[in-house]
Amino acid sequence: MFKRLHTLFMRSEKSDTGCYLCEVNTEPKSTVYAVYLNVIDAYVPKAPPVPTKRTTRLMANMIGDEVLLNCTITVTNESNSLDDEVQWSRDGRPIDFSNSNKYISKVKRDSRTIIHTLRILGASSEDDGNYACRAVDAPESSHMLHVNSNGAMRCTSLLRISCLLISLSFLLHICDTV
Repeated sequence: MFKRLHTLFMRSEKSDTGCYLCEVNTEPKSTVYAVYLNVIDAYVPKAPPVPTKRTTRLMANMIGDEVLLNCTITVTNESNSLDDEVQWSRDGRPIDFSNSNKYISKVKRDSRTIIHTLRILGASSEDDGNYACRAVDAPESSHMLHVNSNGAMRCTSLLRISCLLISLSFLLHICDTV
């Protein structure tokens, strides 16, 4: 009965690749086996990139104005498919889209880009808060919004977060409707 013998090579290098002869000496015969050893590089899994945030300013707008928040999802080469749904929230609570007099959500699709727009109608101080959008398998992207009564400040700010399969950009733009 033959037993399987194994040899474990520790600290092998690429230069150890080659043909080796294994000889078994038994009386009255000896047996020689040729074995090819192929040393390959160790598999090192790629760590997903760490999300990074850019510094952003507090967004301000005048009471009664319309606020547009865009959440842009871009398909990268590593991704074959994309679930195009996002979840909008304010201060950690889901936005209630049943109130169409306050919130309107629209989606625009391009070849590799999906843009979700949250429109806040008749902005008031009650709309102050941290607005966020989140796509499946992507980090959340958010920005603070402040509505004031003393005047409007026009500004645009960009916050980007990347992940392995998709990159998610949250573009916040304040529009004056006066």
